[in-house]
Amino acid sequence: MMVDMFANTANAILIIREQQNSRYIHDCTKSFCHVTGFKQEALIGNKLMNMPESVTNELWPLIDRMCDMISDKLPEAHAEVDVTAPNNMHIFAELHVKPIRYANDSYYLLTFRDRSEHKWIDDLLVKQRVELSLVLTSAGSITSMRSYHEPIPFDRQTITMQPGQRFVAESDRERVRAILDTLRSRTDATAEPLMFKLQLFEDQYLAHALIRPFFYADGTFRCFAICILSVETLHQADEKPTKNMTIAMEEYSQDEMNEPSFKLRLLMLKRNMTVTKLAEHTQISLTTISNIRNGKIKKPQRLTAHLIAEQLGVSPDEIWGSL
Repeated sequence: MMVDMFANTANAILIIREQQNSRYIHDCTKSFCHVTGFKQEALIGNKLMNMPESVTNELWPLIDRMCDMISDKLPEAHAEVDVTAPNNMHIFAELHVKPIRYANDSYYLLTFRDRSEHKWIDDLLVKQRVELSLVLTSAGSITSMRSYHEPIPFDRQTITMQPGQRFVAESDRERVRAILDTLRSRTDATAEPLMFKLQLFEDQYLAHALIRPFFYADGTFRCFAICILSVETLHQADEKPTKNMTIAMEEYSQDEMNEPSFKLRLLMLKRNMTVTKLAEHTQISLTTISNIRNGKIKKPQRLTAHLIAEQLGVSPDEIWGSL
């Protein structure tokens, strides 16, 4: 079967076959079932628009519309959608569809990414001040670190190469580990307050945070999303003075405040503008806006920059300088 081509991938992939002007679910990876909660036997062979869940679930009609969008001018389609899994779990998903040819037949390859933790972070940003957000994987690694009001005061790459526990003061590690274990074993995914001593190399800070666990649709643990609401410098009388936060910024990330991606994140936060809303208002793809916001695209095309800046009430020069 075609899915054998993707047997070794960890991506959640659905393969759709187009036949006689109709689209059928041809196959899917085990990861797709793991992430979404749908069973292979309930998917394979069904006509896309005849799925029983179509009445209450926007997923299948949206996928069909995305396939319709594919053309020579638009070789790939992207979208975000709230998905209701079979166990009534809600997933905020990023979808990517592209056409493929196999044995002279027409197929579409759908990649499904669960972005629920990022949606929670974005929603929280609208409600209250968040200094920093990060995602802690099931293996304990830090990913997706983002600052919102000031540059991260230490080298981002160095931080993300370390295990998460490395950044909790040793005196707090057992307590924090016990809290994380409790959250992982719960059946609900509500956010909990967490206060801990943040260890950044030689320096310690008191961090006030919100932490929320996220699970796959089959109930297994996936990751933690952590939003640090405030950070206070800890002065320790018996040890050498801690490095001043301002000095740390100058030493490790003095140029970050001038980065277009940092300026864009700050403007979007001030305007309560999510990536999804900005994409809807500008008709620019979610992927393009996400890549600009994350710094993967340093200087967008002139029209793209103008449309984004117009929605945020500034000139393109204020974000990207001279284009």
